[in-house]
Amino acid sequence: MMSISMVQESLRNRSYVAICYPGNEIPNWFNHKSEGCSIKIELPRDWFCSDFLGFALSLVVAAATNDMKVGCKYNFKTSNGESHEVNHHLDTSYLVYGSESHDVYVWWDNNVFEEVVEGAQSLAAFYKLVTEVNVDFTALTGIFYKPEPVRVEKCGICMLYGKDVEMIKQRAL
Repeated sequence: MMSISMVQESLRNRSYVAICYPGNEIPNWFNHKSEGCSIKIELPRDWFCSDFLGFALSLVVAAATNDMKVGCKYNFKTSNGESHEVNHHLDTSYLVYGSESHDVYVWWDNNVFEEVVEGAQSLAAFYKLVTEVNVDFTALTGIFYKPEPVRVEKCGICMLYGKDVEMIKQRAL
């Protein structure tokens, strides 16, 4: 069991952004978009570098509720045939739900790449070999009583780098 001080230390080192608003389109600045609940992207040769901030993720869901939980499963594939799966929970607990029909969610979390990859010399050594990532999303509502799936209509992923932050801020305004 984690102590309160361990949880506080973990949160102190974590950067996290979550946004929800009414709509039915993935934001324009997302360069990888897909219909449905999964997306696969080929990664550029030197994608994992010191300037890499992580992946921004976006979903369009129909009829979200305030008890919705979203799961994200990354499957990283390397040039030598290895793969590594990372399951990640996307927090919706602090979001205000915008509409009765469709909502757009956007997340960024910096701790996805902290999980140790079994057999790898280091995280950087493993991720530098990764050439492709598949991301699958699941959304459930009613988790406090009878869980039911929420339809993920669209999803998107955007690789964020320090040099891109200003451009994204300008596009978002």
